[in-house]
Amino acid sequence: MEKYLLSLLAIMFALGINAQKDETIFGNNGIRFTGIWGGSTTLVNGQEDNFNFYEGGYFTFELNKIVLIGWSHHDFNSIINDGAKISFKTHDFILGYSPTSYRSLHPYLYTTVGRGTADLENEGKDRILSIQPSASIELNVLRWFRISAEGGYRFISGTDFNSVSDQNLSGPFVGLRLKFGWSWGR
Repeated sequence: MEKYLLSLLAIMFALGINAQKDETIFGNNGIRFTGIWGGSTTLVNGQEDNFNFYEGGYFTFELNKIVLIGWSHHDFNSIINDGAKISFKTHDFILGYSPTSYRSLHPYLYTTVGRGTADLENEGKDRILSIQPSASIELNVLRWFRISAEGGYRFISGTDFNSVSDQNLSGPFVGLRLKFGWSWGR
C-alpha cells in the first residue's frame, strides 16, 4: 500500500512541477519579436498660407504583430512670411499601433517624439522638441511592402527665434508612408 501511495504522490508532484512554468515577458505568452520594417515618409503641411514638404525615413521593430518601436529622421525646409529660409531636422523615437495589421486594409496609429535643430536664416540655430501624433490607413500591397495615407499634427516646442514661434512651425499635416520589411509568426 505504501508503494502505491508513494508512487501516486510522486506522479502528482511531477505533474505539479510541470504545470507551474514561470511566465516571462519574452516568451510564448509575452512580448514576441515578429518583424522588421523601414521606409520613407513624405508629409505636406500648411504653414502661413504655404504648403511645405517634410521628408524622412524610419526603421522599426515589430512586436506581437501589432506594435512598432523604432527611430525616425525628418527634414523640413521652408520660406517663412518675411522671405527667410528655415530648416529643421529631427531624430525621433517612433511608436506605432495596429491591432489588425494582418488585414489587407487596416488603421494604424503613430507617434514620434524627438529632439532636433531648427536653422533660421539671419538668426542661427536653435534646439527643438518635436511631437507628431498621426492616424493612417495602411494597405498591405505585398507581404514585404505596405503603403499608407496618414494625417496628424506636428507640435514644435523650444524655439527662441524673434521672427518665428513654436506655433508658426507647428501645424496639421497629411502624408504618404512607404513601408518595406518582413513580418513573420502568428
